[in-house]
Amino acid sequence: MTGLSASNNQVLPYKLFCGGTNGNGFRKFHDCSTTIIKDSSVFSSWFIPPQIPFREKQLELIPSLLENYQTIYLFGSAGTGKTTVARSIADGIKLSGLNTKFVYVNCDVNTTSYRVFYQVIRGLGIFVPRSGLSYNLFREKFHQAYSHNTQLVVILDGIENLKENRALKELMESGVKLVMIGRKKFNYNSSQIELNFPSYNESQLYSILRQRAELGLANNTWDDEVLHLIAKRVAQESGNARRAIDVLRIAAKLAESEDSEKITTEHVEPAFNLCYDEEIAAAVRILPMHHRLILAAIAKTLDSGFQKLRNTRKKRRNLRPGTGAIYSEYAKIAESRGLKPLGVRRVSGILRELETLGLIELKIDLGGAYGNTKVVTKYNVPPHILTSFL
Repeated sequence: MTGLSASNNQVLPYKLFCGGTNGNGFRKFHDCSTTIIKDSSVFSSWFIPPQIPFREKQLELIPSLLENYQTIYLFGSAGTGKTTVARSIADGIKLSGLNTKFVYVNCDVNTTSYRVFYQVIRGLGIFVPRSGLSYNLFREKFHQAYSHNTQLVVILDGIENLKENRALKELMESGVKLVMIGRKKFNYNSSQIELNFPSYNESQLYSILRQRAELGLANNTWDDEVLHLIAKRVAQESGNARRAIDVLRIAAKLAESEDSEKITTEHVEPAFNLCYDEEIAAAVRILPMHHRLILAAIAKTLDSGFQKLRNTRKKRRNLRPGTGAIYSEYAKIAESRGLKPLGVRRVSGILRELETLGLIELKIDLGGAYGNTKVVTKYNVPPHILTSFL
């Protein structure tokens, strides 16, 4: 039997599911019917449609690649179908004549080798406590659980978030095959095979939205004009199918909240705004506490008058919302909560991580005699979202 186990820790600000989870950690999908949305599970990021459009080439290649390579890397920007394709191949594949077991690990939240092994062991059906065991004991548990009569494939989603590669090396040495998923190049070893997932264009996004509308929305509650409008804007912004589907879902929710009989173009713009808030909330929710405190420090620093001071004649060193000013504010916030502040170098690294996530924007400010520093030029987290997670 093939199968996929997961601990996905999925963040969904809107509740699209009813009935909790099943034994493998997957949410149970039930028909939570409403006037416009007839099947809310269709709009979940974990929904696998009957056909995955515009990814036929990847779907055809991956099984044969898994037969011949130990490490496959699926890369592309967000919302290009990487996770959906990887999960869909878990059903019906039998590698080298062996029963094949797939285990899914979300590396956005499982960023260490310890956490990766924990998720793999749980995926193999062995209960272990979340903490309190040594890494070596985890390794022993894994080798006890892993039968070499079964081909194990571990899907590592968000591989670029792993802080170290020890778990990858040990899994490969045990004969485990890896399907790594990321948004940018990740050269783990010279023998890995790479498969690109390009962003969707407007026509493709329209087709994807139409498929989801036909599956998840009631008849006569939507029209092509709405789908074309969403597809056009998302194609211009990113080509992210996940965002397009989320906007359609939110637009349907807005229409229902207004007791409208159908989704109109008037619902699209507010749906985009709410979708943006959802994406930011999801990103902030999984951040470690010190990352959130640094975001709070940035918000307070930028709101305390730095932007106005930049237009005055005060000394340049006092005008820049750079690493030093942000660190000083962060240290105060951390100490007020009874936490020991991280070091300046670590905070500087976290600023780069927050920029990568799109939560802030940075530039290097050439300070002359005062030295160069990273300056936060924009803060992309609405205050009400950050406050809810502090």
